[in-house]
Amino acid sequence: MDKLLVAALRNTFRMEQEDAEGLAKTVETIFKGQKEVEDMSIDKYVRALFYELQKENILKIRREESKEQGKQMRKFYWSFNIEEIKKEADRNSIDLIIENTGVNSLSYDYDMEEMMEIAREFEIGICLDTGHANISGIGSVSIEELMERTEELHLHDNFGEEDEHLPVGDGNIEWDRYRPLMLKKEMIAVHEVRLGNNTENEIIRSRNRAEEIKENCFT
Repeated sequence: MDKLLVAALRNTFRMEQEDAEGLAKTVETIFKGQKEVEDMSIDKYVRALFYELQKENILKIRREESKEQGKQMRKFYWSFNIEEIKKEADRNSIDLIIENTGVNSLSYDYDMEEMMEIAREFEIGICLDTGHANISGIGSVSIEELMERTEELHLHDNFGEEDEHLPVGDGNIEWDRYRPLMLKKEMIAVHEVRLGNNTENEIIRSRNRAEEIKENCFT
C-alpha cells in the first residue's frame, strides 16, 4: 500500500518523491494499520487534511447509523480509496511547467521576468515557489501576470535569506500578495515543509494557516 499511496500522491499533487513519502507516512501513521479510522478519534487539523485527500479521491468516508438508548446515532469512518489510489498511481500523464528556482545564482541565472518570457514563448504554465520568490523576488512581474500562468504553488516560508522551507507564517513572507493565487480555481498547492522530527504537525499547521489566509483572517 505504501508505494501505491506515494505514487498516487505524487501524481495527484505533483509532489517530489520525498514529500510524497512524508505525507504518505503521516496518513498511514494516523490509520495505525487499521482499515478504518473513526472521524471522532482525529483532531480538526487532521480532519482538514483528510477532507482534502477525500476531495482528490485518496480517502473516502462512510456513515454508520444506529440507535443507542432510543437516540439515533451517526458515526463516520475514514478509509483508503484503494481502487482510486491504484488508478492514480498508474497514471502517467505529463504536464510541463517551469518553476522559479533562482535561489542559487551559481546554478540558476534566470529571474522571474525571464521565466515569464520562457512560459509565454513555449506556452507552458508556471510553478510559483513562494520561498524562492521571497529570496530572489518577482521583479516587475505583477500578480495579474502570475494569475494568468501559474498552475501550481509551492507554499513554504523563510526570512528572505535562506531556503528554509518553514511552514506558512513562520517566516516574513507577505502572504496577502499571494492570496489571489491561492484562491484561483483548480490551483494545485503543495506545502513543501522540510522533513524533520515534527513534520506532521508542521504540515498541518502550514495548511491551516493557508486556509486562514484564503479566508482573510490570518494575522
